[in-house]
Amino acid sequence: MVEPLPPPPHARRRRLSQFHDVWRNFRFALRYSWQASRAQTTAIIAVPLLESLLPAALALVLRGLVNATLRDRSAPGTGRSITEYVTISLVLSIGLAVAQSVRLYLTETHTEALEHRLATQLMAHADTLDFAYFERPDFQDMLVQVRLMPGHHIHEMLAKCVRTVALLITLLTLLGVLATIEPRLLVLLLPVSVPYLWYRLWVAKTRYHVRFDQNRSGRWIDYYTRQMMSADVLPEVRTLDLGPLFLRRVEGRLASIHDENRRSFRLELLGSSAFNSFAVVAIHLALLWAARGAVAGRLSPGDIAVFAGAATGLRSSLDALVAGVGSLRWHLPHLAHLRTYFGLAPSTTRLDRHATTFATLRADNGQDTRERTEWRPPALALREITFTYPGSRTPVLDGLSFSIEAGETVGLVGRNGSGKSTMVKLINGLYVPDHGRLEVAGTEVRLATSTFLHDNVATVFQTVAQHNATARENIAMGDWRVLLDDPRRVWQIARQVGLDDLIRSLPQGYETTLGRTFGDVSISGGQWQTFAIARAFARPTPLIILDEPTASLDPEAEFEVFERFKELASGRATLLISHRFSTLALADRIVVLNHGMAEEQGTHDELLARGGTYAHLHDLFRRRGETGVWK
Repeated sequence: MVEPLPPPPHARRRRLSQFHDVWRNFRFALRYSWQASRAQTTAIIAVPLLESLLPAALALVLRGLVNATLRDRSAPGTGRSITEYVTISLVLSIGLAVAQSVRLYLTETHTEALEHRLATQLMAHADTLDFAYFERPDFQDMLVQVRLMPGHHIHEMLAKCVRTVALLITLLTLLGVLATIEPRLLVLLLPVSVPYLWYRLWVAKTRYHVRFDQNRSGRWIDYYTRQMMSADVLPEVRTLDLGPLFLRRVEGRLASIHDENRRSFRLELLGSSAFNSFAVVAIHLALLWAARGAVAGRLSPGDIAVFAGAATGLRSSLDALVAGVGSLRWHLPHLAHLRTYFGLAPSTTRLDRHATTFATLRADNGQDTRERTEWRPPALALREITFTYPGSRTPVLDGLSFSIEAGETVGLVGRNGSGKSTMVKLINGLYVPDHGRLEVAGTEVRLATSTFLHDNVATVFQTVAQHNATARENIAMGDWRVLLDDPRRVWQIARQVGLDDLIRSLPQGYETTLGRTFGDVSISGGQWQTFAIARAFARPTPLIILDEPTASLDPEAEFEVFERFKELASGRATLLISHRFSTLALADRIVVLNHGMAEEQGTHDELLARGGTYAHLHDLFRRRGETGVWK
């Protein structure tokens, strides 16, 4: 059962700005950063901390230089020389400049390393999750967030935390210098700095809420854009003149996003302008006090020189600290979404891709290996299967029971919405039944590993995947671990399903890249469907499922597929789902699905003689020639 997603970060009661959340996200960022590059992680922490000591050191050197200059005018040769101060200042300034360049270099290289690593980790984790997650809008919204430069957010989380500590060190050292000259500056700056800090945190929180809520609008914009730029749906969009409608809807959502962003940008502008203005006034007021102190002989000229530079550095550092904390608040929810995503438990059928099913078989049936080899279970058995989609109250399948023996072809028919495609997802382990027992080759699907299902079930889904790959690779993907390096076997499969002539007519034959996204050749929907059938028969599985296998084929191509069908399916159990009576004629037995239950079962002739639903719809088809009688 798929667990509900945790609430979005801004919906939680505890504030993400609390130290506990910062520390937890910092550890998460540090762990992934350390995995990406230990050397860069060490440098990212060490360089800012060393850099934070340089501003105060430069201020002290500047004060010593000014005082030494004035002293040498009256008493040359006493104390440290001007050359020494300039040399120290030069070394410190070079160190500061190099540190800034190193920080920029580390940001670029470290972010790139993280992005590359996370790109594969996000995909690998997605491959372990229950299929049900991917049909949920809230999960799709979260995917938009976690795919939005995850390496950048991890780097910034780590860098901002270290930078915050470094800025605090800089502030404390500069405050120590300034406090010895004019302590009243602290009285002016500190009271306004704390409210400004909270203001920036609030602005960052507001901006994140706005951006997160805009994810759904962004997905709608992407959808309308694809509708107007995809060759698959563009003909209908053009003939129905849907372009202006889609454009108007995109413009409306973009305008709403623009207005929301302008409000958050305006809040940030007003707050930073007010604080910077007040800080400048406070610094100049303190500078006036310091200048008067120098006139009175209480302070030296060097004190005035260092005060001006240190006070300006203090204001810049304080503003950078507040902005950094606000930016840190912006990255926290992104990290929370990443933690939530990687914390989702893998599907029970996808935990072990290389495990054997021996232990499962023994635990499930209480038999040893010899007993299992003597007893041949049905290739597929459904016993009182009930399933309801999350969020729905009406079961799609309600007590469905039937089985398929090895070598038997069973046709499955039913009106749209009767649960046929849902049942295919259950057999493939994409969903887990609420009640009942679903077995493939004697193993309950809820306990089977993905390796077991891959080795025992091959499926042609109703919606055919159009892989942008070569013709050879499109067939080899049916069993890619074996067939990618076996072109002769791929050629044999292509001949068996009737694709060899088509492939040889392509510009580069079997090495022609199919699909307009990356290749130069576009093939028809029926031809794509034939490739899907080839992929299904490429793997010698005991059970094959064909969900509307000829829906996109013309009559001639359909006839050719049927001519080869018995040969291709020889010895296999086959579940054949179709609306076409011509297709159902291939079945040894037919199951009529209605309201999630097996309403009728029997051969074509038996069902006609029974005079039930199957016979009624077949009569409509025979008398009126209606192809959509099952809808």
